[in-house]
Formats: sequence, structure tokens, C-alpha cells
Amino acid sequence: YICKGLSYSDRGDIQNAVDWYKKAAELEPDSPNPYILAGNVYNSIKDYENAEIYYKKANDICPDVPSIMILSANIDVMKGCIENALYTYRKAVAISPADNEMKLIYYDLLKDYVEKRGDNK
Repeated sequence: YICKGLSYSDRGDIQNAVDWYKKAAELEPDSPNPYILAGNVYNSIKDYENAEIYYKKANDICPDVPSIMILSANIDVMKGCIENALYTYRKAVAISPADNEMKLIYYDLLKDYVEKRGDNK
């Protein structure tokens, strides 16, 4: 089912892609992958509300996986919910402190946020 979803996704057929990912999720309810892929499809068309729904489902299955947490944080950034994104990034960095790329993104986001608030002391 994942392969079918990917095939539809590659052709830009969002609804069929998501339908196949849902079928995959029914077969493997403990796997975050179908939800991540559905979220990615929605994210690709800037439908952040639906992307957020699917990323949350993936995060509910695997709550302490930084890569999944970051997907949700990125949606928060796109929606302008920077404080939520910072919270999630901070949590992800605490789980995986050796991930320098994630730390860099977090610190850049934090720096921009502080500068925009005028708290740059």
C-alpha cells in the first residue's frame, strides 16, 4: 500500500495517495510511516492543517523520535507558531543532543525569535 501511495504522490494525486497510506496504516497500526508519508503529501501542497494531523498521529505512535517531532515543529514554523516549534525542537535536541544539524536549526530559530521580540541582551 505504501508503494501505491508513493506512486500516486509522485503523480500529484494527493487524495489517492492519502487513501493508500490510510490503508497501509490499517494494516500496520503501530507504524508511523504511513502517517508521515500522508503528512508529507499534505505538506508538499502547503496544507499544513492536514499535515499536522498526520504528523501528530505519527508522533502519538512514536512520541520520542526526534525526526518525527521535527516534522511537527516545522509545521508550527510554517503556521507562525514559533513558541510551539521552539518547545518541540528543544525537546528533540534533549533526546538527541549529538544531532548537530537539529541543534543548528533550533538555535537559528531561537535567535530569530529573540531578535524579533527585541529580547536580544
